[in-house]
Amino acid sequence: MKNTILKILALLLPALLILTNCKEENTDLSEDKIIAEVYSKQLYLSELDGMVSPDKSPQDSALIINAFVERWVRDQLLMREAERHVPKDLNIDDLVRDYRASLIRNNYEKLLVEAQLDSVVTAEEILAYYNENKEQFKLNDKIIRCYFIKVRKDVEQFNELRKWWNNGQQEDIEAMLRFSNEFAETYILENIKWYKTDKVIRHVPRDVFTKSKLTEGFNEIASDDEYYYLIKVLETTSKNKIAPLGFVNDQIIKVILHKRKLQLLDKKKEEIYSLESRRNNIKIYTK
Repeated sequence: MKNTILKILALLLPALLILTNCKEENTDLSEDKIIAEVYSKQLYLSELDGMVSPDKSPQDSALIINAFVERWVRDQLLMREAERHVPKDLNIDDLVRDYRASLIRNNYEKLLVEAQLDSVVTAEEILAYYNENKEQFKLNDKIIRCYFIKVRKDVEQFNELRKWWNNGQQEDIEAMLRFSNEFAETYILENIKWYKTDKVIRHVPRDVFTKSKLTEGFNEIASDDEYYYLIKVLETTSKNKIAPLGFVNDQIIKVILHKRKLQLLDKKKEEIYSLESRRNNIKIYTK
């Protein structure tokens, strides 16, 4: 059957190209052809407009169109089967209306937020929120500040890297950063950032060193058959402790911005309500 469809489509390709030209020249399209049918649904030749590029061979074009037609047929069959299984108490019109209203409202809210929301959150606001809500930021796992580099063993500059690692001065950190940007598979060289231990240890095989070793002051250069692993733990905070501000800083910004968004939308609703109330466009009959 597939070969038959391909032959038919190959014969229809000239008509499709003519149809495309007719569209460009705004000429009559009344002689549209049905190229597939599933129960009462028809697929017309005009619906394939733009699918065939003039530089494609007839065989390639037929394959592209055939794939589209086959997909269309299966989609229609699935839709018919789905329609047969719609629960009797499911009101499709209500769902479509609600979904349309949701899309329109969400689009307007998005435009409103983009135009009017103040997205600048100051350090003072972040600190104030953190101090007022510390109990929300209890840790469910240990977190660490650390340096970490994973690099292949065949890298030529490893002795240089070892020297920078052991010295640990600011210029050495900068040299390691330049090195890691070019050669490391993954690395952490920001000493103010906190990470869950799992996020760090997942880059290291279990037989190299384990999560339990990541205690404050731990400093090791280890290896396996393929990689060197350099890790230095600067500070740790254990489970059930209050997370440091640096660990939850981004989370707090998102919360503050979300609250601002809700306040902005509530304010806009009240403004619209007041305006339309003054215009007598609101009627409430339950009061």
